[in-house]
Amino acid sequence: MHGFEYLAMRPAHIIMWFREQGNHRRCRGMLRNLFAIVIWSLASLSLPVPGGYAEPPPKQTEALGLTFGPGAEKDTNQKGGDDEFFSASCGSDTENQRHCDPYHGDTKCHLERPLLCFRDIDAPVPETLGDPLYWTGGILASTPPQPGNRFKTLADANAFCASTFGEGWRVASFHDGGGWTLKGYGIPSYGNSRVWIDIKDQPDATCWSR
Repeated sequence: MHGFEYLAMRPAHIIMWFREQGNHRRCRGMLRNLFAIVIWSLASLSLPVPGGYAEPPPKQTEALGLTFGPGAEKDTNQKGGDDEFFSASCGSDTENQRHCDPYHGDTKCHLERPLLCFRDIDAPVPETLGDPLYWTGGILASTPPQPGNRFKTLADANAFCASTFGEGWRVASFHDGGGWTLKGYGIPSYGNSRVWIDIKDQPDATCWSR
C-alpha cells in the first residue's frame, strides 16, 4: 500500500491494517510518514502559486481641481468709462512660476472655493478696457464657496451656475479668454479667493468628470 492510499482509509482501518502486519515498530514509523504526508498536503494548499503574487493597491491620492485667482487688473474706468471689468488668471510669482496646473489640477477637491461662472453675450472689446487681450465677450461672476467634489460632472457645475445666476450661465472655462486669463464684465463676489474653473481638453485637471 502506497502512502497516498492511506488518505482514502479511515484511521481505525489504518491501525487495524498495521496490527495485522504484526510489526508495531513499523506501524509507528508508517503512521509518522502518513501524518507527514497529510501535513505536507494541507500546507501545499496554502502556498502561493508561483507568479501569482498580487501587487498591493496603489496609494490613493486626493483629486485636484483647476483654479484661477483674481487678476491684478480688477480695472474700472481705466479710460474714463463707467464699465466694470473683472479678470481672473492662473497667476505667477516673481520667478514666473505659475500658480495653477491646467494639466493635473492644483487645489484639493475637498476644499471650498467659489465656482467661477460665465455668460457669453458676444460683447465686443470695450474701448474703456486698458488691455483687450484675453477678452471673453461675456460676464463673469462667482458663487458662494463650494467644495470642488460637490460636482460629479461638468453638467452639475453648469447647473449650479444656472441655478445661482439664471439661464445661460455655465462654469467658466480656461479657454474662454484664449488661455491662462479671463476678462469680462462683472465684479468678483468673494474677494481675493481663488475660484474653480473648467478646462475642456484636460480631464485630469478638474474635480468633475466630463
